[in-house]
Amino acid sequence: MYRTAPRWERRAAIDRVAALMDVGTSGQDWDVEHADRKRIEVFVAAYEREALDVDERHVLMKLIVASLDYALRAGDAPPALARVRELLVRDYAIHFHTVETWASLDAALEDAYAVTPMARGVFFECTPPLLLAALADDLAGLEVALAAGPTQSVLDDALLGAATSASPAVLERLLAAGASVHARDESGATPLLRATRDPAALRVLLVAGADIEATESSGWSSLHVAAMNGALASVRALLDHGARLERRDDNGYDALMTASETGNPELVELLLAHGAGVAAMNSRGEDALAIARRHAEQAPRDSVAARVRLRLYKAVRGGGGA
Repeated sequence: MYRTAPRWERRAAIDRVAALMDVGTSGQDWDVEHADRKRIEVFVAAYEREALDVDERHVLMKLIVASLDYALRAGDAPPALARVRELLVRDYAIHFHTVETWASLDAALEDAYAVTPMARGVFFECTPPLLLAALADDLAGLEVALAAGPTQSVLDDALLGAATSASPAVLERLLAAGASVHARDESGATPLLRATRDPAALRVLLVAGADIEATESSGWSSLHVAAMNGALASVRALLDHGARLERRDDNGYDALMTASETGNPELVELLLAHGAGVAAMNSRGEDALAIARRHAEQAPRDSVAARVRLRLYKAVRGGGGA
């Protein structure tokens, strides 16, 4: 599922679906902002009858589920609920992330969405047992699922899912069963790129041969992701395993620029101590100091932003990272 299900809405798909359904195109949460509980039947009919590509189906179903939630919260009993459930089951490989989001698995049912019971039913019906066990960090359940002889794609999905939060023991068992440490999700991220909040998981994957310089679709390496998340221990682990400080993403950011963007003084200090250069510039012509200065100017009372700027200023004046 992680390898195939679209995660983000594409602008072209939003534009086409919006024109087809006569709704607006603006909004950060487009599906929620344009949900309409009175037009659910129209939306579902379009999903069933129109010639839509995968991205358009992804977008339209998000609008449908948001509209269903709106209707259920208003006390309606939408006749299309059963049809939507059937469509989600049929096209689960497209809508995995949508179902996972609305299933709100970490929330008590009374604190979740009105559509959550339906979404959870679809999630548990359609998600392979191996992936369920991996997501639950359930080693015993993992063994039962492995005994059933899962396919390579299911093994890879389980490793991608487990990488975000499962214990090293689960990762090791999946790797021993044949899951590929080089598998990629829908955004091009490998298990290593998904595991950047947990240094123990990183070490398991690196020992298994993970490519420390692999990048996802925007050019971020595992070091970029760990830096953006402020995961100090993970950054240290990656540096200890030889991650390249000079690796740039598609916007020209290296790890030090990323740390400057997030405003993390300890992370900046760690990267400088490992020899991060201060002269490199991103695609906007900014070096790490310029980025830190921009953030300090935007928040003049933020003492942390000021600390980052001062530390980088000293590094620049000193002619290096030390």
